Amino acid sequence: MNPLIGYVITGVVMLVVGLLLREFEPKVKIVYWVPHTFWFNIPIPQPENPSPTGGTPATAALLSHAITIQNAGRKTAENVEIVLRAKPDFFKLQPPMDYVESKTPAGEHVITVKSLGHREFLTVEFLSYASHPDPLLIRSSAGPGQLIPVQTFRLFNPWLNRISSVLILTGFGFWMYWLLRVAVFILRGINIIQ
Repeated sequence: MNPLIGYVITGVVMLVVGLLLREFEPKVKIVYWVPHTFWFNIPIPQPENPSPTGGTPATAALLSHAITIQNAGRKTAENVEIVLRAKPDFFKLQPPMDYVESKTPAGEHVITVKSLGHREFLTVEFLSYASHPDPLLIRSSAGPGQLIPVQTFRLFNPWLNRISSVLILTGFGFWMYWLLRVAVFILRGINIIQ
């Protein structure tokens, strides 16, 4: 075999291994979604003597919504910030966690949680009537979070999940076997391996 080909293969293998190590190193990955948003129109009690002109009864809008945040990475996320357009009337963290509230120079409200561990969840429940705290940004010290679409789905029996996992692994093994066979065929065709 030509020594130059050996150097090229060594360089390519080192590059691939380096990229794989970089890809699989522990990282922070903040994802979030909005599990629910619901508006209530609450009638305002009218005085005993209604006006003679009639009209529609007055209502007040009450907003109930939540944001669920998860660290999907393998490294602990530090200083997770939830930046809201306005200070919420009421909010609560579930599970209960220590947090700090602050305000940006532009007036946005910031809720900061010190850390969020690997695969740890945090849900912030809001109840608003005067202000509507739209989320502007969710981030950690490692960078911004990503809004992901979610959908509620039915959970199946554990045995059905195990069967589907076995079928998926069998299919993956099948594809890996044939990819290796093709790679060996090509490498033998260009006389790199015997």
